[in-house]
Amino acid sequence: LVKWLVESYTRPGDLVLDPWAGSATTALACLLTGRRCIAIERDRAFFRAAARRLQSAARGSVADPEQLEEKE
Repeated sequence: LVKWLVESYTRPGDLVLDPWAGSATTALACLLTGRRCIAIERDRAFFRAAARRLQSAARGSVADPEQLEEKE
């Protein structure tokens, strides 16, 4: 859903601000769709989880759900 929202309301290269990043769902959607993102999170546990999630995605270990559907 978040990926669809990001794609529907922004263009590739746009900057998205997420002031309550949580586990970085919006930031991940931006990463997967070619948008830039500023993600803000004050809770250390969420920040650490978000950082791990985004680092993993940047290394290519998070699959794009649409790519999974194409393989099935």
